[in-house]
Amino acid sequence: MLEVDSLEKELGGRRVLRGFGMTVPRGAVYGLIGANGAGKTTTLRVLATLLKPDGGVVKVDGVDLREAVREVRRKIGYMPETFGFPLGITVRECLGFYARAFEVPTRNLNGVVDDVLEVVDLSDRRDDLVESLSKGMRQKLALARALVHDPQILLLDEPAASLDPRARYELRILLLELNRIGKTIVISSHILPDLTDFCTHVGFLHRGRMAACGTLEEVGRHWRLLRRFRVRFMAEPARAHLRLLQAPYVERVEVGGLVLEFDYAGTEEEFSRLLVDLGREGLLFNRVEEVSSGLDRLFFHMLEEEEAGA
Repeated sequence: MLEVDSLEKELGGRRVLRGFGMTVPRGAVYGLIGANGAGKTTTLRVLATLLKPDGGVVKVDGVDLREAVREVRRKIGYMPETFGFPLGITVRECLGFYARAFEVPTRNLNGVVDDVLEVVDLSDRRDDLVESLSKGMRQKLALARALVHDPQILLLDEPAASLDPRARYELRILLLELNRIGKTIVISSHILPDLTDFCTHVGFLHRGRMAACGTLEEVGRHWRLLRRFRVRFMAEPARAHLRLLQAPYVERVEVGGLVLEFDYAGTEEEFSRLLVDLGREGLLFNRVEEVSSGLDRLFFHMLEEEEAGA
């Protein structure tokens, strides 16, 4: 769906993107991760045709950005990290304005606006003034604006920024549903645990280049992503400790009473099998939680590399 090769971009005399490349398969949820200043927002703005690349090739669904900007824009829905809406108008009027900007036929306008409002669960607020909406609702409205012309790919820049946990959860469910009905999604975010079980693919931007990319499993195998888990056993922590030390993919087991923490390098399926085996062997537990994800650790590892090389 999206192919980027050797992308270059300079802003304010600084090279923000340096030979950047990425490939996003059709139907993927692609997490774009990097430190502040790594180039995430610049990348999305180039892909959204808001910034002109200084070099390289960008293709959206096979269409070259340099040759057909208007066609590419019809295929893309862009949601910036910060957004503004016209004031003094209703939610329905706001979306109608953007639908006309995307040349949605007048005869279809009301139906399109109503459908999009239903998708983002704002139908009951259609006649409310935009400025009366909460932060979470304005975030949904921004997503609705990106959807109003029925794009094939969504570019979302920190969509969960400043949202409370419930609003983040609702947004996540909404994005999963959009992906289920066929939307390809590229999402930049610093909330890494949210991405671990949300994205199908990830890419790590490091100093304007792609440092690692692929499916979560591919990146995990290449970089040995260790996830940190905490398990509270109901009894026999010493036997559980010994059993975990013998288990494949388990490292650094630490015991604190009935609670054991350990690093795990296996897949989700292998971790589930480990938990089943523990239960079958009589090592019963009543709580399992992930303390930190492999994405967290890889992210901070790259930050340490950047500081060491500075």
